[in-house]
Amino acid sequence: MGLHELYGKKWWFSDTLLLVVLVCSIVVLMSGKAMAAATCSGNPAADTFNFPPVISVPRDSTQVMALTGWVAGASATNWWSCNTSNDSNTGSAVFKPVSANSSYSDGGDTYTIWKTSKDGVGFVLKYNLYANGCGWAGWGKLVSSANAYAFNFCNSNGSVTNGGQVQIRLVQYGQITAGVLAGGELTRAVTYVDGNYGTQGGPKQFLASSVQFNVLMCQVDSVDLQLADSYVWDYASTTEVKKKPLQIQVKNCPSGMNVIRYELDPIGANIISSTNGTFSNQSGPGMAGGVGIRITDSTGINPVKFADPSYTLAGYSPTSGNSMLPINLNVAYYRTGTAAQVTPGQVVGLVQLTMLYL
Repeated sequence: MGLHELYGKKWWFSDTLLLVVLVCSIVVLMSGKAMAAATCSGNPAADTFNFPPVISVPRDSTQVMALTGWVAGASATNWWSCNTSNDSNTGSAVFKPVSANSSYSDGGDTYTIWKTSKDGVGFVLKYNLYANGCGWAGWGKLVSSANAYAFNFCNSNGSVTNGGQVQIRLVQYGQITAGVLAGGELTRAVTYVDGNYGTQGGPKQFLASSVQFNVLMCQVDSVDLQLADSYVWDYASTTEVKKKPLQIQVKNCPSGMNVIRYELDPIGANIISSTNGTFSNQSGPGMAGGVGIRITDSTGINPVKFADPSYTLAGYSPTSGNSMLPINLNVAYYRTGTAAQVTPGQVVGLVQLTMLYL
């Protein structure tokens, strides 16, 4: 055993201890088994999911709902062929695309909705992956997580094959406008080899067929209503004068919607009371003063609330034709102040009807 100097400090070494360390290092280097190895090849044909060529949706709906049934791709155990040694791990993995930040529930299972190229249209996916000697893993759901892939693998030696099957369903996650979902890739599967994804063999693509989206809505014609002439003294003892029925015809409403709602809003006028259905006359030369307009429902008693989209179009059937569905209202002159403030002139009112198809 000797004593040496190093940068002014004393340190000891032991020939015996040094020999032991070297021997241990040799043991560590020699104790590992030969590295696992696998070579995979294949260029699997794409699966095209044939969805209905035309899908119609309510124009204003934003609810999460199924647009199609489940469509299954081909089941195959040989997307890729692999030659393995030393218990190499190989299998299949499904890529996770961009999430729509929403979810869809079906049969007690909750799925992440993945985006397509068309706003409001997404898809959910379930997979069953086959990994060489371990067989089918069973159906799983493609859901958001920290991992970019969902995968199944098995360790083996020799020649093996890996594959799987995918089912996809189109779902709505937001408002859909009329237009086309172009056919193209939704996602893909790749090889899994010892923790690496897609480095060997070509990808397995999952493609959507082209889908035309139509929006469901009705036809509404504009209506002109002429109230009878009134006189200044008509307003001496009442605020509502010359009431007259107004019927708006909503026509050719297609089936397939859950409900149709509507709201009424004055245009170019001041709302006197949004809950009492009253709004002011148009301003300008020749217009009457102290007089506005009031709108009530079919009974002529209950006022229509402006900017209230909760009114339901009565008589609409989600399952059959709806050729003519009337909205029955009543319109009257309305005294906005005292009787002494009423002055002669024209009374003009414009009201906008907004339909909501859900």
